[in-house]
Amino acid sequence: VQLVDRRGPLGEGELAAFVAGVQSLVQQTGAALDALPDLEEIAANANALDQFCAGVDIQFVLHVVDATGGTFAGTKLRGLAEAAGLALEADGLFHARDEAGGELFSLGNLGSERFDAESLRNMATHGLTFSLDVPRAGDGRAAFEKMLGAARQIAGALNGVLVDAQRAPLADAMIAAIRAKTVELQQRMRDGGIDPGSPRALRLFS
Repeated sequence: VQLVDRRGPLGEGELAAFVAGVQSLVQQTGAALDALPDLEEIAANANALDQFCAGVDIQFVLHVVDATGGTFAGTKLRGLAEAAGLALEADGLFHARDEAGGELFSLGNLGSERFDAESLRNMATHGLTFSLDVPRAGDGRAAFEKMLGAARQIAGALNGVLVDAQRAPLADAMIAAIRAKTVELQQRMRDGGIDPGSPRALRLFS
């Protein structure tokens, strides 16, 4: 049973229900069941793991907005995103992936509307959001550099500017801080026995 995901730790009630289900299956099949571990101890371990995960569960975002306060035409976005190495997927986001299919970063609408092939033909958006999910990227620093390069490339093509979450122009010092923090967080994960982007990390941070 998985003890933690982004919704939080497995509760004692859920854990007890899981154990009861296992015991029922054992009885039905005539199998043998070794002594179960202490449920309070498992719940405590789940809480500790959840606290660790919360400390490294960071998504860094960069926004691209029009330099004059206008909008971007959706008809331009798909070609520019694909030229930067991203592909539109069923979740309404453009994704950049590595050779193994792992996600590097994503590109979405700054507004609430998701992208799809039809809406892009008629959409006018006030901005774009590039997002790096630190625990789910195998090499966070490399993923950040690729995201930054794609954001700059698309911003240049759209006469846009890179801004932070407060819509302030993205300064070099902020870029350096994001890069350093990404490296730090991923090292903390490795020190805790969770490799960023690994199957275990993808389960925990789902």
